[in-house]
Amino acid sequence: MTEALSQREMRSHNQLLVLRCLRDHGPMSRAQLSDRLGLTRPGVGRIVAGLVEDRVLTDAQAAPAGGMGRPHVLLDLDPAHWAAVGIDMRVDRTRVAATDLRGRILAEEVFDFSAPPRPDEAAQALYRSYRRLTARIGHEVGGVAVALPAQFSPDRRTVLSAYFGWRDAPFADLLEPLLGEVPVAYRQIPECAAVANCRDPAVGDADRLLHLQVGLATGISLTSGRDLEARLPASWGAAGHMLLGDLADRCRCGRRGCLDASVGFGTFRSATEDCGVAFGDGPHAQHQYAAAVGALAATDPVARTAIERLADVLARALTVLTDLQAPQAVTLGGYPLAIGAPLKAALDRALRQWFPDTSPLVWTGLGDRASSRGAILVAIDQALRRASG
Repeated sequence: MTEALSQREMRSHNQLLVLRCLRDHGPMSRAQLSDRLGLTRPGVGRIVAGLVEDRVLTDAQAAPAGGMGRPHVLLDLDPAHWAAVGIDMRVDRTRVAATDLRGRILAEEVFDFSAPPRPDEAAQALYRSYRRLTARIGHEVGGVAVALPAQFSPDRRTVLSAYFGWRDAPFADLLEPLLGEVPVAYRQIPECAAVANCRDPAVGDADRLLHLQVGLATGISLTSGRDLEARLPASWGAAGHMLLGDLADRCRCGRRGCLDASVGFGTFRSATEDCGVAFGDGPHAQHQYAAAVGALAATDPVARTAIERLADVLARALTVLTDLQAPQAVTLGGYPLAIGAPLKAALDRALRQWFPDTSPLVWTGLGDRASSRGAILVAIDQALRRASG
C-alpha cells in the first residue's frame, strides 16, 4: 500500500514538474523536457500521454529537427480547456480575471463595494463575478487565488483585515462552498505583487526580490527563485508598524514613526488637502487622487513638498529593508505609482544618497497591476497542481 502510494505521489510530482517547466519556459519537445528535468524519455512520454489525454497539454507546433528526420513535436499547456481565476480585492476596487493556463486573460471584471463589505457579502460578490466570467469563457476552472489586504491565520483560512473591519473572519469557509471542488489559494497583496514582479523583464536575473506595497497601510513580501510561496518572515511582525517612518507622525497604534503613519494614503491625502483635488468614489479612487496630485507637482508647492517627503521616507525605509534582507531587486506598488514621474524622480534622487552607484529599486512594467498578475500566477499553479493530482 505504501509503495503504491509512493508511486502515485512520484507520478504526480513528475507531472507537476513537466507542467511547471512548460509554464516557465514555453513549448518544448519531449526530448527537451527529458534533458531539462533529468527524467528518462520513456518516463516523459508516459507522463505527457496522460496529460494530453486529460487535455492539460496539447501538441503546439512542429520544430525543425536540426538534421535528417521528422521535425520535433512541441508540447504546450492546452489553452482551450482549463482556466484559472485570479482575484485581487482592494479597498477601492476588486479585479477578477479568468485566464487560460498560459495566463492570457479570457474575461475580466472590475468593481468596487459601496461600503466595506462583511465577509459573507464579499464572498457572495466574488462568487457572482466568478460565475459570470466562467459562463462567458466555457472553460473548466482548475484553480482560484484570492489576494487580500489582510493578515491570515497559519492555515490561511481565517482573515484579519483592518481595511474591511474583519476580525477572525472565516473567509475560506464562506467562499469555498460556493466554488465547489475548485482549489483556492489565499495570499496577501504584496505576496502576489512580488510573485509577478520577479518575472518581469526589468528585474532581469535577480533571484531575490523584495516588494513594498503602499495603500492605506503598507505590506512587504520577499520572493526567491520565482518562488510562488513568497512570504514575509514571521519575526518581522506587522510591516506597517516597523519604525521606519518619520517620528513626527503618530500611528493609529499610538506610537510614533510607524511606516504606515508616514507613507499611508491617509497621511498623503492630509498633506495635500490644500491642493484642491477632490477625492472621488468608485474603483481606483486612491490612484486617481494620487495622479491628480502628481499632475500639480510642477506648479503647486504643497503637492511638490508632499511628494518629496513621501519619497524621502520611502527611500529610508527601502534602504533599511535592503540592509536587512539583501534583495537583488526592490519593487514598489500601490498609490505612489499613480503619482507618476514626480514621485519617480524624487525617489530616485533620494535613493542616490544611500546607493550612489546602483539603486536596487526597479520600476517594472506591471505597475500596480502586479498583485492582479500575481494572483493569476498563483491560480494557474493551483490548476497545475490539480491537473497533476
